[in-house]
Amino acid sequence: MRVDELLAHMGAMPMVKVVLPTPTGSVFLEGKVGKIDAADFALELFPHQLTLAELAPGVEAVLSCDRSGQVFLLHAQVVESLGEKYLRLRPVKVEERPQQREFFRIDAEVFLKIWLVDRKSPGQSEVRRQQINLSGNGLRFEVEQPLRIGQLLGLELRLPEVDGEVAQGVGRVVRLVDQGEGAQQVSLELVEIEETEQDKIIRFCLAEQRKQLRMRVKVR
Repeated sequence: MRVDELLAHMGAMPMVKVVLPTPTGSVFLEGKVGKIDAADFALELFPHQLTLAELAPGVEAVLSCDRSGQVFLLHAQVVESLGEKYLRLRPVKVEERPQQREFFRIDAEVFLKIWLVDRKSPGQSEVRRQQINLSGNGLRFEVEQPLRIGQLLGLELRLPEVDGEVAQGVGRVVRLVDQGEGAQQVSLELVEIEETEQDKIIRFCLAEQRKQLRMRVKVR
């Protein structure tokens, strides 16, 4: 796919995924693509994701989206910041990759333990019974501790529907939503997890889905 075709496709989408480098490492964000001129395009970042002052002109961002079963990556040079949440970008190249395995999501109650990878060990974290949204490649839940986009969290999930198995891994914070009164809803992408651990989560999601379907049938 040509650069102009991919930009047109991305511009028609409500959101694209973005990876941006900072002095402390890459951050994973979401934004909206817009047009500026023939050479450059605009990227509107969703609120509270990044302090643009941390970026230096000339660094390379990577935007991604899905189309027709493929994942398209657009590498683009950061030309300048336009206000607090806008970037001016110049396309560099397009990459095409096969689409990764899809995972369905379920809402479930589990015992969850999380900790900051660079500051805490599992033994210093509290295990909480918590309602989460879960899939084989990520989870979403509420937290009270302040977090930042891009942070790595170690996690343990005790899964009641698969004989109390514990699944362990590392997730990256990819989205934060303020819930008020000091609470945040955090979305994690699982970036470090063994296949056996991921299989535990997938089995739990399947078991929980079957249980929820049975409950719906009984209600009817």
